[in-house]
Amino acid sequence: MFKKKIYLLIYCSSIILSSYTQQPYQLLVGTYTNAGRSAGIHWISWDTATKQAITKSVTAVADPSYLCISNNKKYIYTVSEYNNEKAAVHSYKLKQKEYRLAETEKQEALGEAPCYISVTKNNRFAFIANYNGGSVTVFPIQKNGALGAATQRIQQKGSSINTARQEKSHAHAAVISKDERFLFIQNLGTDKLSVYRLDVNAKKRPLSSKPVAVWKAKPGSGPRHICFHPTKSIIYSVNELYATVSVLFFDGKKFKQRQELSLPDTGFSGKNGAADIHISADGKFLYASNRGDANTISIFKVDKKGLLEKIAVQSTLGKTPRNFSLDPSGKFLLVANQNSDEIVVFSRNTITGLLTDTGTRIKVGSPVCIQFL
Repeated sequence: MFKKKIYLLIYCSSIILSSYTQQPYQLLVGTYTNAGRSAGIHWISWDTATKQAITKSVTAVADPSYLCISNNKKYIYTVSEYNNEKAAVHSYKLKQKEYRLAETEKQEALGEAPCYISVTKNNRFAFIANYNGGSVTVFPIQKNGALGAATQRIQQKGSSINTARQEKSHAHAAVISKDERFLFIQNLGTDKLSVYRLDVNAKKRPLSSKPVAVWKAKPGSGPRHICFHPTKSIIYSVNELYATVSVLFFDGKKFKQRQELSLPDTGFSGKNGAADIHISADGKFLYASNRGDANTISIFKVDKKGLLEKIAVQSTLGKTPRNFSLDPSGKFLLVANQNSDEIVVFSRNTITGLLTDTGTRIKVGSPVCIQFL
């Protein structure tokens, strides 16, 4: 009798696990609406088994080009990337049973062209990078998930050698460190990666007024986004203008650059536009997107020291791969091809790191940000 109960328990558990793993993924996709091909944030249900993707709802909001989901999965925050006084940040409550977003608050961005937003794990502060404003603005988050009025602003100044793109400060991202001790600000205009001390339990002003460390990139390279090695004190910076990846060691006080590698293949002479960067959860492979004439994902193998070796350059099978995302299982990589109006789904070999086209296309107008629920 005891054995029968054990077998029954194992059988039931396997059924529950099987039904759980077969549930469709829920995606939230940010878009550009200024071209008239999208209306806002798309809620998409994607079934990996049937390869079908169904749009459940579209929340109307202007140019929601970057999204951030709260750690408790109850709220979502987005920028509205206008380059004028209409620039805003929005907070929504996630209505998962109804597949829709309910707006809780809208605040002025207090900067031109907000392009990135990050939120602390305790859902206390949101950080917004303003591209044309060259600043990062801090918004407190209330208990109901709504954004409060801004309490702090970090204004960066400067320029660099590319007079067309680096005529002034252009803050491109504001990324919270894994241990939440620091906020990293990537500035394409000044060629700097600045680190500010962060207190997630502060009342109003969680950031130090001055950076505690600054990495000066190669002049003209244009730092855009970063990602962190899952177990080592290593930061990978993708640099938009030169289409490179820099490998940086950071000990909490200073940077030490160890590598800089090119995204395109040797001999490529077209226009570059490096955009996004992600590392696999096991820390074995790094991926970076390149727009312009390239339209590729560069694949790097990560060795035991955290250093990189480029092993492949994969076409994204579309135009302008701004953002991409690895699914929670690590078996798929989804690319938002902005100017071909679709998300291309690749399967990912977890042993080799290489990508294979699944044939699945998710139709979305001007997709630029993918977040998994």
